[in-house]
Amino acid sequence: WALADCVSQAADCAGVKGCSWQRSLLASCMKCLTTTYGTNKELQEATPEAEMALLSRLKELMPLVKDDVPSEWNNLVKSGLKYRYKDLAFLEALRCGIEHWYEPDGPRTKDLVQLPAIHMMVTQHSLFLPSFLRSREEDESSCSVIRENLADLLRTIVTKCPSVCDRNHFAIMLGAYGATLSATDQKILTLLQAYEQNNLSLTDFRLLLWGPAAVEHHKTRKSLGKSLWQQPSMEEILTLLDREKMMNTILNFPLHRKLTGEVMFLYIMYVMFYPITFMEV
Repeated sequence: WALADCVSQAADCAGVKGCSWQRSLLASCMKCLTTTYGTNKELQEATPEAEMALLSRLKELMPLVKDDVPSEWNNLVKSGLKYRYKDLAFLEALRCGIEHWYEPDGPRTKDLVQLPAIHMMVTQHSLFLPSFLRSREEDESSCSVIRENLADLLRTIVTKCPSVCDRNHFAIMLGAYGATLSATDQKILTLLQAYEQNNLSLTDFRLLLWGPAAVEHHKTRKSLGKSLWQQPSMEEILTLLDREKMMNTILNFPLHRKLTGEVMFLYIMYVMFYPITFMEV
C-alpha cells in the first residue's frame, strides 16, 4: 500500500486521471478483506489492526469510484456478513458502500448484489435477533453499539430501497427500542419513521409496547391467532413507564426538540428521558 500511495501521489502531481488505477486499488482492497475473512473466520474482541487499515482504505476509495464498481464487492458483502457480522468497522463500511453505490432504482453498477438480497442477509442472519433485540437482563442505561450500527445499516437500506419494508418488521424494531433519548433509540425511531413514510403505519400495527414486552406480546398474538388475541391494555403500556424517568422527562426534557426524528449529539443523562416523539405515535 505504500507503493500504491506513491503511484497515486505521482498521478495526482502529473494531473493524470486515475479512475482505472483507483478502481484497481478498490478491487484489491476488497479481495484482501474477503480473503482475510475467509482465512480468519473467528472475530477477536477487537478488529485486528490489519483489517482496520484495509477497511479504512476501502472507505477512502469508495467516493472515488462512482461507476463500474468492482464485482469483488459482492464477495466482500457475503463473506463479511458471514464472518464479521458483529464487527462494527465492517458494518460501517458496508453502510458506506450502500450509501455511495446504490440508488432508489438499484445499484449504479448492474452486476452488484441487490439491496433486497443484502437486507435479507442482514435480517435473516442467526445473529440478527440476539444482536438487535433488547433483553430483560440488559441495563436500561447501556447502549448496544452493535444495535446502533445495525439500525444505521437498516435505515440506509430502507431509504435506498423502500420495497424491503414489511409491516411484520415492526415487532422486531419495537423489540429493539428502549423508548429513551439515547443515540441508539433515536436511530431506531427514525427507522420506524422511515417505514411510516413508506405507507406502513405503526398505528395500524396496533402494538404500542416496546422492548422485551413487545416481543412477548407479538409471540402471544401469533400463537393465539386473531380470534383470541387482544390488544395490549392501557395498564400494560403504563407498566412499562418508570416513575423516576417520567419525572426526569417532565423536568429536564430539551425543549428545542421537534416532534420529528432527530439524530443529534446527546448527553448521557438523556438516556433517562422518554422521547415525546414516540409518545405521540
